[in-house]
Amino acid sequence: MLHSNYPNLDKPVILVPASKHYSLPKGAAILGLGADNMLTVPLDIHGRMDVDELTAAINSCVTNKQPIIAVVAVFGTTEEGCVDPLTSVLSLRNEKRLENVEFAVHGDAAWGGYFAALLWDSSETGTVESPEAGLPMSDYVIEQYKNLQHTDTITIDPHKTGYLPYPAGALCYRNMAMRSLIAFEAPYINTGDDNDTPDELILGTYGIEGSKPGAAAAGVYLSHAAIPLTRQGYGKILGRTILNCKAFHLSLCKASKESEDKDGFIVVPTPKLEDTPVPLFHKLLGKTPKEILSDTTGESLDALRQTGSDLNIITYAFNYKVNGTFNQNLDQVNAFNKLIYDRVSLKADGRDIYNYEILLSTTDFVKEYYGEVFFNDYRNRLLKLDENAPDNPAETRISVMRSTIMDPWITEDINGRPFVEYIVAKLFDIVREVVAEVKENPALLSG
Repeated sequence: MLHSNYPNLDKPVILVPASKHYSLPKGAAILGLGADNMLTVPLDIHGRMDVDELTAAINSCVTNKQPIIAVVAVFGTTEEGCVDPLTSVLSLRNEKRLENVEFAVHGDAAWGGYFAALLWDSSETGTVESPEAGLPMSDYVIEQYKNLQHTDTITIDPHKTGYLPYPAGALCYRNMAMRSLIAFEAPYINTGDDNDTPDELILGTYGIEGSKPGAAAAGVYLSHAAIPLTRQGYGKILGRTILNCKAFHLSLCKASKESEDKDGFIVVPTPKLEDTPVPLFHKLLGKTPKEILSDTTGESLDALRQTGSDLNIITYAFNYKVNGTFNQNLDQVNAFNKLIYDRVSLKADGRDIYNYEILLSTTDFVKEYYGEVFFNDYRNRLLKLDENAPDNPAETRISVMRSTIMDPWITEDINGRPFVEYIVAKLFDIVREVVAEVKENPALLSG
């Protein structure tokens, strides 16, 4: 019927950011769309979906008569901790509606959904919206979260930042009628007059899975009953994780500044300092987390809010000096970071896990997926190249460390020193050892 009325339509597509979770192409495969019909939108210099690239992709689809099923905005990319510009995505949808172009907007908040609790205060009459200053989230992130209500669907995984066990997860619809598209009943289970049974109690009707354990759902219910989804509940826990992630970022920058001349290496976090008034950020370098929080002017906390990762994941990489100049060979810098990771990664060699003082994960920024804008900007900062340095086709990936801050207490003082600074100091001790090994045996970087 569709092709008889619109014979010239091309295959439908879904637009996703380059930072997409692997479950999205998996979903496209299950739907029968195929990977070629999930179009990847490159990232901007901040690691978020590039709005200009998205606009160009939508316009291209309209020109080529390709129906757009959905545009996905990620709230908490699992590698960079970024929040995509949902406000701009929704504005694009409203603009295209005037051209009779329609698509769904999906909020992939599997990781970051629970951070919405930071927008709400508890009250005797329920909850009231209160996203004022004092929140650890930046103004940009708050704006995106306030617009989540305008998406068509949202995924959220309590087993992530809800601190709950597998396999707790949810798909939320703004229009509940959308559930009927994936509704299938098992008559041997749902017996009797289902007209008298609430939809949520009919087993296996909605979703891909049929049989699902009830323990995870019960755990979610009990957790929410004990810890409210407000700033005084989950927001208090997750707000501290954001604060701690930003404090970790600050500690990395502080230690890097000290080690650049003293030890000949630096660390470069992916969040750009240009997002923060630079004089304010440099003031923060000399302050502990408690001093920032106790600043009665609010200036220090606001500066911290606007910098660092969007949520509680941060990536970063190290570089070192060769004959007084930072190494500008990306392959060697990648190898250098892999040597560091080898010291801070869990190995199946029988070692007691409690013998590790530092454990990190790692990932690669692949230029083919992320796009040249994000890739080259971060490469230039890491290698200390001019910001207008040309693209190098031979450079295809950047290896980075990844830290997920789930602990609300790492900025607490241990023996009079913030624990986050202790962690960074231990990490930098390991980097010093690797620098010494590389200087003694440069061949370590050739393999």
